[in-house]
Amino acid sequence: MVRDAQEGKPRFDLLLPEGIPYEEQMLTRLALLLARGAQKYSDRNWEKARGKEELDRAKASAFRHLMQWLCDEDDEDHAAAVMFNLALGELVRWKMDADAEVTSAFATGDAAFVTGDTAELMHELPRGTRVVLLRVDPSYREQRVWLIEDFGTALRAEVAEKDLAMHMPPVQDRAP
Repeated sequence: MVRDAQEGKPRFDLLLPEGIPYEEQMLTRLALLLARGAQKYSDRNWEKARGKEELDRAKASAFRHLMQWLCDEDDEDHAAAVMFNLALGELVRWKMDADAEVTSAFATGDAAFVTGDTAELMHELPRGTRVVLLRVDPSYREQRVWLIEDFGTALRAEVAEKDLAMHMPPVQDRAP
């Protein structure tokens, strides 16, 4: 059988060191920390984080847990906590960058809100059109940017009529 080359692609198989038992693997320990958080707060609660205050909190917590790990404290899994806070910080940074891109698009006139039957509108947009979906999430009590990505088949399946869409011209047609 002929397959596509693996060169240049992520090697997730290398994340698990050989010879380390399942329960002691870092990914298992991180997953257990996430499971405890989901039980205490709710599934994916950590993904609701947004803004500089949350980023600063993630940085402080990551650094504190790193110091505790370096000092061999064993009152909790500080290594898993470091990984979690780094993932949280990266998520918040991604959201902040996305928010900045949306703000810039409105400021330059490259974007405008489109309302109505969003699902129908999305099917009419050409492939490659940039779209921002704004969803009202009751836990946020306000509208938040949900995602920015190139419009494609996978995105079509996620669109619901209750969404608001911001239409941006295709990337190749936008002024530099």
